[in-house]
Amino acid sequence: MHLPRDMKSMMRVFAIGAALMIGGAARAQGLQTGATDHAPAAVKYAEQMPVDQLPDKVRTTVLREAGTKDVEWVRKEGRTGGKVVYHAQLAGAGKVVTLTIAPSGKILSRSGTGMASRRPHKRVKK
Repeated sequence: MHLPRDMKSMMRVFAIGAALMIGGAARAQGLQTGATDHAPAAVKYAEQMPVDQLPDKVRTTVLREAGTKDVEWVRKEGRTGGKVVYHAQLAGAGKVVTLTIAPSGKILSRSGTGMASRRPHKRVKK
């Protein structure tokens, strides 16, 4: 079935939103019942940011990693202790990738759907 690009984007946003709502509800339920299998992140604030307002090193990393993908959103997150990280979601070609980036531009983590590993496989000597 061939859908227009706008429809595909809307479906992707809806699917991501639904997943976030379900995950948020599950986490809220766990916090209400006192579940302590993992500590909640110590986030002081989080704000959406346009790509052109990111620090140079972070912007360079986001644009390099995006390549031909769309930058869906970028969020600056302040944590306790004064640490700051950036999260960026990239989407394209049926793949959605979320990056966590340090202010230095270093990628701290990468997750997503349909994502191929960027690390080469090690050859096993026989």
